[in-house]
Amino acid sequence: MEDKDLARALATVEVDTSLNSQMKIKINEISAQAKNFTVVDKESYDNAAAKINTLNSFSKKIKEFYKVPKEKAANAWKAALDAKQAVSEQEKNWLNPINESKEHLKREQGAYTQRLLRIQQEKEREAQRKAYEETKKREEEAKFLAEKEAKARGLSAEEVKPVEVVIAKPEPVAAIEIPTKSITTLYEISNIDISKLPAVYAGEELVSPKVAVIKRLIKEYNSTHSSLLKIPGVEYKVIAKAR
Repeated sequence: MEDKDLARALATVEVDTSLNSQMKIKINEISAQAKNFTVVDKESYDNAAAKINTLNSFSKKIKEFYKVPKEKAANAWKAALDAKQAVSEQEKNWLNPINESKEHLKREQGAYTQRLLRIQQEKEREAQRKAYEETKKREEEAKFLAEKEAKARGLSAEEVKPVEVVIAKPEPVAAIEIPTKSITTLYEISNIDISKLPAVYAGEELVSPKVAVIKRLIKEYNSTHSSLLKIPGVEYKVIAKAR
């Protein structure tokens, strides 16, 4: 709870902070004497003991006086915490369907983008396959013509200059408009085992646990490494999404 929340909670507790004025005066007197008191003999020793008993008596009375106000303040604090939790749950209930809908739409965008990429790659592979087949066809034609020429001239195939074969180039594939710039890689944490989660990891505090910190660590590491970051007690999956 924030300090201002606690202040508002405590403001609802009416506490009579006035003590018996004579008791206050007596406490101040004894406290002042005690600060400058020195035990030098049996009499001063006994006098110190008497002052300690008096101060203990005052301590008991003060604790009894503030027992009820402290209980009221504690109850008010708990009520404020409960109220804050209830409001947070209401907010979560409103936001959940919105967030779930957004996540579904983003997944659909990501899946669509992936389909376009696969189609583009398939077209490029098909163009390369056709170019390869065309080259093979030209090579077979050149070999056939060389053999015919050699036979007609009474020469061996090796004695005839081979026909130059022009390697076929793949037909240009029309680029599909793919929203690659809007694609981002996100990491969805599916489970956190608190018993295995370190309190501090890579200099970051993970207690509570701090899901945002965990996601940031994963993103920072995975964006610069070929392997995926492994945090004890954390399970997550990689999702390509379009924004």
